[in-house]
Amino acid sequence: MDINELLNNLRTYTQTIYDILHDIESTDEFKNNIDPDLKQYFYHSYIKCKRNFKAINILISCRELQNGYIEAIPLLRVMVESYLHFCYIIHPDFKDEAIMNYDRLKKYQIKQMINNRIGYKVKLTGMADKKLLERIRKEVNGIKFSDLGPFKDIYELAKKTDNELVYNNIYRKFNSFVHFNPTTYISYGSETGKRGFNFGRYEPQPERECEILYYSIDIIIRLIVQILTYIDIKEAPQELHEGISKWISLREEYKNTMSSHAM
Repeated sequence: MDINELLNNLRTYTQTIYDILHDIESTDEFKNNIDPDLKQYFYHSYIKCKRNFKAINILISCRELQNGYIEAIPLLRVMVESYLHFCYIIHPDFKDEAIMNYDRLKKYQIKQMINNRIGYKVKLTGMADKKLLERIRKEVNGIKFSDLGPFKDIYELAKKTDNELVYNNIYRKFNSFVHFNPTTYISYGSETGKRGFNFGRYEPQPERECEILYYSIDIIIRLIVQILTYIDIKEAPQELHEGISKWISLREEYKNTMSSHAM
């Protein structure tokens, strides 16, 4: 299969994903079968995954931003992080631990905010505000970075949720494209000769676009499987059965096309 044909098939399949997510969101199980103690975290991590998936597709399809896949890479990593949190939240063995650790994380972030006198200033209008601030400080200042459990390192969260392959194959793979790295300059232009390079003159990179789209779909499919298992859906939407079958075929197309293109 031609690489551009594969890219078109991946783009078309994203609409199937939107349809599946819509059908799942419409079920009673999705609305009613979420543990009340975890509901906030469940929907937060879910919607973050979904929005980043959509943003990735918008960037890659954007005509005004050539090679938008470059800006989509950080979003892919955010999507992976959100997925790992989702897996942690719904794990049956981690409920109490998760609630405790998210509470600690919230307090730690509040601590960072109120103690950062340069980037954030707390406005006090009276003695009541001062007392409230002192009470908050007393509550959050005892939380240390070492108290954050698996949130100290994204790899720890991946390991705890049995997602080390996702971490190594997707999240870690794109480290150099997220932080400033001189070796990735080639993504921001094209070579003009043996030693020449023209920043801002982009050449189409359908292979890289296929790769980013493929990984984003892979994560969203994993998310869908986790959701269906957790909410114990009685009757899976027909769109889901058809969509999974399409994905199995598309995965083979991707592997075959990318391997032949690399030769």
